[in-house]
Amino acid sequence: MAGTGLRPPGRRGTTSSGWRGYRKWGVEPITLSERPSAQEPHVQLAHRRRTLRSAVLASTVAVLATFVVAPAAMAEDATAAPTSSAPQTTSAPATAAPSESTDTPGTTPSEASAPSSTPTSEPTAEPTTSAPEPTAAPSTTAEPEVEAGDTVVGELVQAYPDPSADEHAHEGEAHADEAPLSWIEPVEGDAVRVPTEDLPAVRTGSTIEVTVGEELADEASEEQGVAPAREVLAAEVLQAATPDPTTAAAGAAPTNTVTAVLVVPAGGSADGTSITSLVNQVNGGVASFWSDQSNDLIRLSAVAGRSGWVTSSRGCADPNALWSDVAAQIGWTGGAGKHLLLYVPAAPDCSYGLGTVGTSVGSGGVSYVREVATPVIAHELGHNFGLGHSSEVQCDGAVEVGTCQTRSYYDLYDVMGISWGQVGSLSAPQAALLGVLPASETVSLTPSTGSRTVTLAPVSAGSGTRAVKLTDRSGTVYWLEYRQASGQDAWLGDSRNLYRVDSGVVLRRASGLPNTSLLLDATPSSSSGWSSDLQVAFPPNTPVSLLSGDFQVTVQTSSPSSVTVRVAPGTAPQAPISTTTQLRSGQRLAPAQSAYSPNGRYRLTMQGDGNLVAYAPSGRALWATSTYAPGAALVVQPDGNVVLTSPTGQVLWHSNTWNNSGAGLAVRDDGSVAVLDRSGKVLWSSLADTPSVLNPGQLLLPGQALVSGDGGSRLAMQADGNLVLYAAAGRVMWTTGSYSPGANLRMQADGNAVLYGADGGVLWHSGTWRSSGARLALGNDGRMVVVSPSGAESWATLPADAAALAPGQSLYTGQALLSADGGHRLVIQADGNLVLYTSGGRVVWANYVYAPGARLVMQQDGNLVSYSPSGMAVWNTGTYSSPGSTALLRDGGSFSVNSPQGVVRWSR
Repeated sequence: MAGTGLRPPGRRGTTSSGWRGYRKWGVEPITLSERPSAQEPHVQLAHRRRTLRSAVLASTVAVLATFVVAPAAMAEDATAAPTSSAPQTTSAPATAAPSESTDTPGTTPSEASAPSSTPTSEPTAEPTTSAPEPTAAPSTTAEPEVEAGDTVVGELVQAYPDPSADEHAHEGEAHADEAPLSWIEPVEGDAVRVPTEDLPAVRTGSTIEVTVGEELADEASEEQGVAPAREVLAAEVLQAATPDPTTAAAGAAPTNTVTAVLVVPAGGSADGTSITSLVNQVNGGVASFWSDQSNDLIRLSAVAGRSGWVTSSRGCADPNALWSDVAAQIGWTGGAGKHLLLYVPAAPDCSYGLGTVGTSVGSGGVSYVREVATPVIAHELGHNFGLGHSSEVQCDGAVEVGTCQTRSYYDLYDVMGISWGQVGSLSAPQAALLGVLPASETVSLTPSTGSRTVTLAPVSAGSGTRAVKLTDRSGTVYWLEYRQASGQDAWLGDSRNLYRVDSGVVLRRASGLPNTSLLLDATPSSSSGWSSDLQVAFPPNTPVSLLSGDFQVTVQTSSPSSVTVRVAPGTAPQAPISTTTQLRSGQRLAPAQSAYSPNGRYRLTMQGDGNLVAYAPSGRALWATSTYAPGAALVVQPDGNVVLTSPTGQVLWHSNTWNNSGAGLAVRDDGSVAVLDRSGKVLWSSLADTPSVLNPGQLLLPGQALVSGDGGSRLAMQADGNLVLYAAAGRVMWTTGSYSPGANLRMQADGNAVLYGADGGVLWHSGTWRSSGARLALGNDGRMVVVSPSGAESWATLPADAAALAPGQSLYTGQALLSADGGHRLVIQADGNLVLYTSGGRVVWANYVYAPGARLVMQQDGNLVSYSPSGMAVWNTGTYSSPGSTALLRDGGSFSVNSPQGVVRWSR
């Protein structure tokens, strides 16, 4: 630290379990968090100083997508449009081959007859998660103020400052694309606010170590009165939080308790509100709303934390300190399903409402409100349950293409939109995220379904078919629902409908934080009319196509009790004519500007962080310069070279196309970005979009996926770092079993497909580094294959529904056999242990071998052998005298080696 003028950084605090509540840890058996073997190839990514804002948001999509399902491998649908990974600062990773042997093991009995006796360390059928480095015990002396250079260790807490309906009207679009506020809460001392966009991509409740810099003036401190944030110089995730699954069943006992307190924050004064009115509001309108919308799975019970007012020396500028102070005064501690709700009268820096973002209905949380009213209290509890906002996407004369904006909070039907007086039925995307939308009330359609006519009941009916789920080939999820003036939505038909929003069929797109539901306008106006256009329902008998072209929706007939909707294959909508498709000589792309392909499906965006990224319609990054320099811009020079420069003039990237006067840059209909000379000749180009293929140099980032041509299979790079191959209906066919939030999959030029953790470490690789130019493809048969330029397969997963290993076939780390009835799964874990599980995760059998990176081979001689990465046999069935035998997993869980005549030679 010499010469910096700062004292040496000191670690401050550890994970706290105080008012924030506990985090239950546990991983579904097939999901591992083990580090790669020491023999993994030395293929490292550059260390990233910070994670992009967009990556943070993309990651949080998976947080909400998984909070009802415990296993990371089963987490479905990260659907938000992600941005590129954090920029690289060094050259491409090395591609040297690992030291492990790649020769095919022999098939003679002697090679497999003597597996090692006792494993080096006792394996378990249940994989474990890595524990963080131990930290020093917290000091018992008074904590000094945080200074630049200090290292703070604590729990990540996030909350949304929500404005009132009047504040929305006065501030226009000031809240558009609003991200949550973030704090690091140590066990000792005050929470430290840090910019959300500077943090690693992890869920709330994770333990993070950050080295902080100077205080920063940002929108939250300047416009909302929140205390200034500290710059993040470095950040490391010590222990990532996992969601608490919702397990409540309908019944009488409360699932969530709310402790209500009247609080006078610093600078405020008490008003005439009584604690009885606050408690009654929660137990009345708020409890009824959440009970009705969850089919009685969410049952609230409020109690008074103090009979009178609690006076705090802390103000709303530091809400974490305010919550902590009140909790200490009334003796409240957090826990599963426990909520602390403060009522604060009008006071400096107090938002209309503020609630922390939880990970599930059962995770608990804290909040404050400025009004005793059902809309705002139910909204803040929604944040505690894990929901983001319900907002609207408006496009210039189109549904999803061309010039668009996200209008935060402007889903006026939904409780997670503006708190304006009326509370409509919980929207289908939000209900699905909470796990309270019954499958029996949903019709799920994919492109392979073909045309289908569905009769929808009003979403307020509480029964019948209330929603249609549309999943396109890219994995983007849309929801159709029918809003009718009945039940919770009765206000649509009378004078309470102050905004004059429509009854009818409405369309939403599932997304990630900050907006977990996006309302789309099926009757779009031009941008000049956006501020007054609040009517979004489908017009009758008018086909409307979704962005991908996979679906065309037509509302046919309707009545107060039902509506008939026709869903058929569609065509991709066209972008408005004004869309920019090319940059000519002398033109530039400034921060936040985009160029679009002529068909409106692809865009090239100059991000504010300095990264130039080409995006597919699904939001998948197809190509990026991987640069970081806030304020950078792209310019087409007169000599034909396309150059990306920082604000100081430093060249960050260029196309190397000089000496081509008059050349221009185009975004083409196939998704490629190209530099073209005057005649149209391609001087430089990125690769075209192939949704089922990862080409050399391309990455699969958190929240992105490859989708097979028939839409039946999906390879998802989950935000939790697990790479998962899904078959139809979301069934897991293969997984790396990794846990490293922010991980990404790279198809290297040497032919090796490598999964990198956020720290650049190797989590998994295909071992195909000797297949230069190979690509990773997802076929219609459900297999993930590394294919060489000649078409030869150098690595592949098993076909979907495989229940047997034929002679010569192998089971690699993370792969599994699945019995025909789906009741049992045989998986070779990352630790080398071969384990037979029931569908419920119970261990039936294991070979108890510890050999990280092992593979199981059904040899031609009939012997089933488990080999370590070095080629040593570590386990075998001893059936080498039965050539042509097959390993078979049967219904009921029987696993055996059978001869060609059907004779069982070995069974577990």
